[in-house]
Amino acid sequence: PLPNAVEFQGGLAGDRIAEDTATGDLNGDGYADLIIGASMQNRLYVIFGKSTGWTTPADFSDSKWWNGINGVRFDGAASSNFGMGPSVGDAN
Repeated sequence: PLPNAVEFQGGLAGDRIAEDTATGDLNGDGYADLIIGASMQNRLYVIFGKSTGWTTPADFSDSKWWNGINGVRFDGAASSNFGMGPSVGDAN
């Protein structure tokens, strides 16, 4: 693996994973997190940044990977295009 990088696997053809992305420190740990939209799946993925990078791929098809430690997955309603155009800002 590349240092301070993450590899992705497990996406389906046509699911439009990573067509829309954003970055920001969502969990306040000082590391940039990666927000990945998958509008055809009506999903939004958040991969939490960390100092050591990732030694295992982020597997979009493995729900165990999205455990709140590595990252989280949010599911939207069917046909909602949830995950399209994610953005990050300081809300408070």
